[in-house]
Amino acid sequence: MQTNQMKKYSLNEDVINYYMKLAIEQSKIATDKLEVAVGCVMVKFTNNNQDHEIVAQSHNKTNQYGNATLHCEINCINEILDKYGQNYDEQQIFKQITLFVTCEPCIMCAYSLSLMGIKEVYFGCYNEKFGGNGTILDLNTANYGANTYPSYGGFLEEECKQVLKQFYEKGNLNLDEDKRHRRKKKEDKDESVSS
Repeated sequence: MQTNQMKKYSLNEDVINYYMKLAIEQSKIATDKLEVAVGCVMVKFTNNNQDHEIVAQSHNKTNQYGNATLHCEINCINEILDKYGQNYDEQQIFKQITLFVTCEPCIMCAYSLSLMGIKEVYFGCYNEKFGGNGTILDLNTANYGANTYPSYGGFLEEECKQVLKQFYEKGNLNLDEDKRHRRKKKEDKDESVSS
């Protein structure tokens, strides 16, 4: 797993934090829409990273459309493909795009980003269950027949965790009551029994 202390970023940390805050805003929109609180922004950098523009931004929409694949990263990829059409690869659009996302991309999204040839990824909190950028699998660095890309985590991590925590404290209101809240860990159950 890559750590921030060992890597030199291609971007200024003020720029990184600016776009991470926009990703956090997307995650808050997700929460308001009863979606899992993850949001992202894809930014096209040109002219040695001096010029940049947002080309896509989204939040999770899995509940809205009843489609478990509609994570924010996939939504942004689809938006860019719609925008640039079939010649996106000829223009090498994704090689100019940096992703800023509130939670480490899951395995599905990490591999999709690799297939598209994304330039790099900056994320907030680590994904301890499904992380595809180093926590569970290293799909961004291991060559599985796709492209590799640098990925850096821990940006505005506490803010990103807080938005997710607020979502999970309510529980996923789109689920039946008995499935709504996360299962308690054994230690949590033991504490509640002894209290």
